[in-house]
Amino acid sequence: MKRFLKSWFINAIVMVIIAWVYNGITISFSPYDFVLATLILTIIIKVVKPLFELIFLPINILTLGVFRWLRTVISLGILNYLLATVTVQRFFFPGFDWGAMEIKSFTVSAFLSLIITALLFNLVTKIVRWLISTN
Repeated sequence: MKRFLKSWFINAIVMVIIAWVYNGITISFSPYDFVLATLILTIIIKVVKPLFELIFLPINILTLGVFRWLRTVISLGILNYLLATVTVQRFFFPGFDWGAMEIKSFTVSAFLSLIITALLFNLVTKIVRWLISTN
């Protein structure tokens, strides 16, 4: 139970950070909706993780674990499907121009936004877990 509550707390922190940094995901921050969304996400991750590790074992062996982020993509997709308070949507990048360096504006589709959200979720989760374990 202690590990589940710790995972739930870390997922809540990560969802807040991602929603603050990345505008491809929208989360309702009303207390009930946010607690419910992070609780369901934690349950999905805890249930889906062992199942997907078994299903994707051959791919993980061949790619040396590069496709482990795929389970987060599927978990966030399930959460997006189940709850209307968490939406992963397409977003528009307005571009960047700084002297000789220029990045043109572009629009990212909802599916690519889901992949970016999952990669950010994994990265921020690793950082938060590292910060909690060092103290």
